Amino acid sequence: NCYYSTVLSLFRTNQIVAYFLLLFYAVFLRFSVFWVAPSFEPTFNGVLGEYTIRSIGTLGGFPFILGVILLSLQALLINITISRYRTAGELSLFPGLFYILLASSFPEFLFLSPALIANTFYILALMEMMHTYKNNAAAVRIVNAGLWIAIGSLFYFSHIVFLILAFSALGILRAFRLKEAIMVIIGFAVPYVIANVYFFWTDQWSMFWQQQFVNTWSFLDVSRLSIQGDQLFRLIFLVLITLVALLSFRRYT
Repeated sequence: NCYYSTVLSLFRTNQIVAYFLLLFYAVFLRFSVFWVAPSFEPTFNGVLGEYTIRSIGTLGGFPFILGVILLSLQALLINITISRYRTAGELSLFPGLFYILLASSFPEFLFLSPALIANTFYILALMEMMHTYKNNAAAVRIVNAGLWIAIGSLFYFSHIVFLILAFSALGILRAFRLKEAIMVIIGFAVPYVIANVYFFWTDQWSMFWQQQFVNTWSFLDVSRLSIQGDQLFRLIFLVLITLVALLSFRRYT
């Protein structure tokens, strides 16, 4: 217990030098991919996610380095958000630390997957929405939030659900206005308009539509969950932490 207390005390700070500890922590947790046989293959990817897999891959030295850097950057952005907007009782590296721990507990994030890449844009969208609080000139921030969510969904289409988060944030952080909701939709539409124009110009529009919209629809595969206990365990774990978040909602607000 004394050992773990000493280790955790290293992260009970908000100094720049301490952020390098998160990088080493991410390497330590994810290094198992080199000696554990991988059983994960990304599916239901957006068009940018599929391009990333084909050009870089998900396994090997280079994807591993990129994954560690990306995960550490996400942890840094989370800690910056927590400290900038004072959403925790004390400033520390614990938010980023536990994010790395959770993200390294599931195969979907253990490798350089489109879902992991898309999380970066979700965090950026969250930062943009937080910046709108008591901000009378927040139009650019609101549009940017929709834009980041759209880019994330081009990597992993399921991230389109975070549009609901953006609309909810407008009602929580600001007085909800239809005009600002339309700003979110406009920001979200911009990357898709550009992507449609590009793929239409290069005579790949049907491929874009198939990859981005048709091949990305799915929900819980109950038959697989009933057979593979590890998937059922992950689902139960996600349900539990979701319940913790919901039961702590009043405290957070």
